[in-house]
Amino acid sequence: MSFLSAIGNMFRDAGLQDILIESDVVGQGQIKGVMTGKHYNRSMHCHKVMSEALHRLRFQAFLDSVSDEESANIYSVVSDLLNNFPSEDFQEKLTAEPFSEILDKYEDFVVQESECNPTFSLWSTYLEMIGILLQFVRATREGNWELHLSTMRSMLTWYIGCNRVNYCRYGTAYWLEMKDYKRHIQNHGFSSVACDMTIEQTLNRDSKTKGGMVGITLNRGAMQRWIIAQSD
Repeated sequence: MSFLSAIGNMFRDAGLQDILIESDVVGQGQIKGVMTGKHYNRSMHCHKVMSEALHRLRFQAFLDSVSDEESANIYSVVSDLLNNFPSEDFQEKLTAEPFSEILDKYEDFVVQESECNPTFSLWSTYLEMIGILLQFVRATREGNWELHLSTMRSMLTWYIGCNRVNYCRYGTAYWLEMKDYKRHIQNHGFSSVACDMTIEQTLNRDSKTKGGMVGITLNRGAMQRWIIAQSD
């Protein structure tokens, strides 16, 4: 995935590569595939482990910054959430005022620390990018179109910063076109097949099976004419 490559490109030399190797999360010979995103499953695993560790450290720093009484109150609210998962009351407690106040204070803490601590700001940026990545994966698995467009829009900003010119250019065009895409309710459910898988199962498969362009010619111009002449 291109976004995995963008994350690896931005944080590889900031210590991410060394942390993953020295903690035995990934081997020396596998780190290149993890950083470039070519080893998708291994790369996702490494980023999930890294992000969870950083989230725990950052939240612990937040707890250390508040009073003992407030810290005990936070533990009480979080424990109540844990005990009610996954019951019907969980969503209600998740949107209740006590937990919302904790989230607001935590977000203020992150902003304040990021302003005065460059290292804190760097790894908070990493956590933000991993959050976008996980939301994108969730949108794909659940077939959540609105979340897909939202996370795609968030990715475009980082593609610009990571010098991913093609994804920045064509991703912007894709988002502008898709956000105005009209959806029609049909009798059958939405297949929710990923774009790359659709291409593999249609265009690429047709080109490599009997009657395709494999074995016909090696002339580039003839191959291009064959592709253009295909019916939709």
